[in-house]
Amino acid sequence: IKEMMDLGVKIVGGCCGTSPQTINEIRKIIDKI
Repeated sequence: IKEMMDLGVKIVGGCCGTSPQTINEIRKIIDKI
């Protein structure tokens, strides 16, 4: 789970910024866990 959060932070802080779409995708991934 910690690795997944780090990955989420990299995605959010990387190319896309903190757009609502990106946040929703990350939430979906977290919900699956």
